[in-house]
Amino acid sequence: MPTHLNLPDAYNVRDLGGYLTNTGQITDYKKYLRSGTLHLLSKGSIDKLEQYGVKTVIDLRQNYEVEAKPDVFHNSATVSYIHINMIGDGEVEAFYDQGGDTVNTVSAMYIFWLENRKPYIKEVLSALAASTSNTTLFHCNGGKDRVGTISSLLLSICDVPTMTIAEDYTLSGKFLMKRFFDEQAPPDVTPDNYTWVDYQKDYCPAEAMVKVHKHLKQKYGTVLNYIDSIGVSKTDVNSIKSALLGSI
Repeated sequence: MPTHLNLPDAYNVRDLGGYLTNTGQITDYKKYLRSGTLHLLSKGSIDKLEQYGVKTVIDLRQNYEVEAKPDVFHNSATVSYIHINMIGDGEVEAFYDQGGDTVNTVSAMYIFWLENRKPYIKEVLSALAASTSNTTLFHCNGGKDRVGTISSLLLSICDVPTMTIAEDYTLSGKFLMKRFFDEQAPPDVTPDNYTWVDYQKDYCPAEAMVKVHKHLKQKYGTVLNYIDSIGVSKTDVNSIKSALLGSI
């Protein structure tokens, strides 16, 4: 099972290890961590991540997010920090109480990124491929949308089934509830009347990620063909695969 690192000052910190592939292999732990923003990390949490093996942090947030809430690793002497503005500047939509429409709204946003930010998607994957000797953490703000899109590509490289990838995506529903009530929930929405299942439906339904992968497969044949089409080298793809599966 995938590991969730329960840090008191960060949200949605999860390992991409523990997933069964179509070929019967299991993705390795301590290679790639996906996470929300790290700007509030205490020294204890920083030490915990470094003890876990983190040597590279890739920050996918927009420029204004980075400036407003600098990553604690941005000037670290022990961890390499890389900032890639994956989606460009401009508002990232919030999805409040959109229910069933979330599937179309969210999937359309992810597909827009995949189709219109190809050089930056490539840059992210190449950076992830270059840092496979230790543990690499990549994060955005909540660790759901930008990170969810990249995570889905990493798991696809390892031939993890689409439904498993979608389930990994929906786990954000469990691990972003504290942030939701801390920062986002309207006054009339409380833990008594709004559960993580409701949040999952409204913000990260599995069907949205399935729809993204359906688009990629319809347009490119396979997700790997999409990754090849944006210029990610076979060497980089194999590096990611080797890191997560131990061999290729």
